[in-house]
Amino acid sequence: MTNADSRAAGGRFRALYVMAHPDDEDAATLVWLARVVGVDVTVYSLTRGELGDNAIGTEMAEALGALRMGEMDAAARAYGVARVWFGGCFDYGYSKRLEEAWVRWGRSRVVGELALALRAAQPDVVFSRFRGDARDGHAHHQAVGAALRDALELAADASALSEADGGPVLARPHVFVHTERDAPGALRLALGGVRTADGRAVLDVAREGYVHHRSQVTERLLDPADDGVRAYAALHGTANAGEAYTDFFSGLTPRAEVVPPVLPEVEAIHRDSFTAATYGSVPVRVAFRGVPRPAGWQTDAGIAAPPGDGARLQVGSPRDVTVILGTGDCFPAALRALGHRVTTVEPDAFRADTLGSSAVVLGGVRCFRRAADRARLAAELRAACERGAHVVLATQTPEFDPSVHAPVPGTFADPPPEVCEEDASVRLLEPDHPLVKHPNRLDAADFDGWAEQRGSKFWSSWEAAYVPLVAMADTAEPEQRGAWLTTPVGAGRFTYCALALHRQLPFGVGGAYRILANLVA
Repeated sequence: MTNADSRAAGGRFRALYVMAHPDDEDAATLVWLARVVGVDVTVYSLTRGELGDNAIGTEMAEALGALRMGEMDAAARAYGVARVWFGGCFDYGYSKRLEEAWVRWGRSRVVGELALALRAAQPDVVFSRFRGDARDGHAHHQAVGAALRDALELAADASALSEADGGPVLARPHVFVHTERDAPGALRLALGGVRTADGRAVLDVAREGYVHHRSQVTERLLDPADDGVRAYAALHGTANAGEAYTDFFSGLTPRAEVVPPVLPEVEAIHRDSFTAATYGSVPVRVAFRGVPRPAGWQTDAGIAAPPGDGARLQVGSPRDVTVILGTGDCFPAALRALGHRVTTVEPDAFRADTLGSSAVVLGGVRCFRRAADRARLAAELRAACERGAHVVLATQTPEFDPSVHAPVPGTFADPPPEVCEEDASVRLLEPDHPLVKHPNRLDAADFDGWAEQRGSKFWSSWEAAYVPLVAMADTAEPEQRGAWLTTPVGAGRFTYCALALHRQLPFGVGGAYRILANLVA
């Protein structure tokens, strides 16, 4: 499709871009549609990303959803997108099984919400970020891709969804899905040399917009080697599937006006005016309304604790704990709540020679990602172990290489294993190990009531010196033993714990506090 053809379509068509989470979008496609072609673009995200990762803060659940909504809105403004809509599905965290998404949300609900969005948007062209099958990976991606087909049928069927309930029936839009660049019959966009109306490169504008997703790991879609080639195929099972297209808009009837003129109406109500006023003090009499209380009477106010779950835990003697700050860490507050004396330090400021001989060091979530000099941090952690400290390293992203940075080597697979089902069964492999029995003897009940996941970024292999403490698995997947490993190092000890404690502690999960108490005892 040439730029001339694109601009001829501008201002006369509407597009709906469908995805699962804020940051799923292909930014370059949206910039091309909105700022090159001039299409009126609406983005629909099934969730707000409430239980996704947070690389910059401690917000979780609804708070993270609100943060990511703001990030998506800012990105959309940069792309030129007219509006962003969010569905009503709560992001329950990473999921591998489509069946889990349907159990959590209900397929009919997802289809119904999408159908209402289609009716409201009345798009000429629909772009789906996901295909609706296992190639999409994340079950949320599969769900929104699979539901779109049914939603298109529902939105076009007045007998199944009346106009009174869902708005005007949807005409048959062209529907395209993101696909591989070499897929047969795909429409390819070569955006590498394309510029917007104001002369900026599409890929530059896309990057400038996408970096607003600060809470997410944006590097994965900001490849400087991106050549700008995108490919889309007509979505299988829809009205236009199987047709041959030279562009996205061929055969569509242009709208007379996509955006109604509002400037004349604004000008009509504009007035140049001012208000004259004399400023001064005015006495005001305030009436207090209440129940008179006779002199000498005492008023009692009862305060009742709200219902909740409690947990019994032993914390041991207060310890001096140094926390190397990661991202979104809740460890300092949790450790202080347990009565420990906590010092926090930035990754590049940590020094082993400032520690006592029996110190505890806790490396926070993604602390290696924050370190400018990872080799130096690894050397300091090794030195701390050798001096007698217990170094506990929480979940790390692949900036941490166990074969290089761990005091005793291990490996990450690509991608590292994880257990995303928060209710997956857990076996304690060494019930009499000190980390498992002191000061709290852990058992299966300590893994009840967990949120979002068991853990992620597990090791795939490790030296024989390590002792694996737990085993777990997602449904129909092999058992994983690399979530919690420990080994002696010099006069001290090194422990890698990729259990999702940082997901549980903010919710007050008792078992997570008991595990944390054992880690630093």
